[in-house]
Amino acid sequence: MYEPVVRPKTSKVIEDYIRASIIEHKLRPGDRLASEKELADSFGVSRQTLREALSALESLGLVELRKGSGGGAYVGEVPFIRPQKSLIDFLHTQNISLTHDHIGEARLMIEPYAARMAACFMTAEQKGELSRLHAEATGKLGSASRAELRPLEMAFHQRIAECITNPLIRFFSGVLVNLVDETNIKNADTTQDFSKPVNRSHARTLDAIVKGDPDAAEKAMYDDIVLTREIWDKLYREKNADGGKTPAQWAVSGNHVWEK
Repeated sequence: MYEPVVRPKTSKVIEDYIRASIIEHKLRPGDRLASEKELADSFGVSRQTLREALSALESLGLVELRKGSGGGAYVGEVPFIRPQKSLIDFLHTQNISLTHDHIGEARLMIEPYAARMAACFMTAEQKGELSRLHAEATGKLGSASRAELRPLEMAFHQRIAECITNPLIRFFSGVLVNLVDETNIKNADTTQDFSKPVNRSHARTLDAIVKGDPDAAEKAMYDDIVLTREIWDKLYREKNADGGKTPAQWAVSGNHVWEK
């Protein structure tokens, strides 16, 4: 009728206690924790048990363990990219076959909204940075490889995502941008087929954002994502017809119909 009570490891109890203090802002990024001896004495545990807890917190990015003069345990500042990468790694390690359809559908739900927010809230300085990224990509068209252009294209989307005021939506938008980059076909010679139309599409999105037109920015971003899907479908069909990579290697499904 009853099952044995499973008691958590002592180090896990300490880990959860310190984690709660950080989440509740009792401890803030940059704060130095008490010394190892003081913490061990305070919790009534051995130093080895305490080290296990601190090591677990370090793996999460919540604590930074420094050595040498001024060393010790400090509260870390977790950047957005760290949990985003962890989520991406989780998706890749599960028995899930992520396709461009999956990513594209999610992008259609988030990125047009991001463009709308950018048109409403992007500062003059941020607009200047977005314009610089686009100008740099435009200047490299026709001469640069996909490996050179891809970071600029991804940065363009990332800068727009950073304007989302809802932190949860901003987080998942960043996940999608990184997934797009990871699932790109890095070795395919697609510079002309891919980058030129995408660059023109980015120009329309940029123009709407700079003008502060949220409706036009939202539509331009929607059209940009649809265009990207159409290009990937075309490239997939061409490669497959030539006996190139398989659909699984391309991570593309050819049966999805885009509808607004």
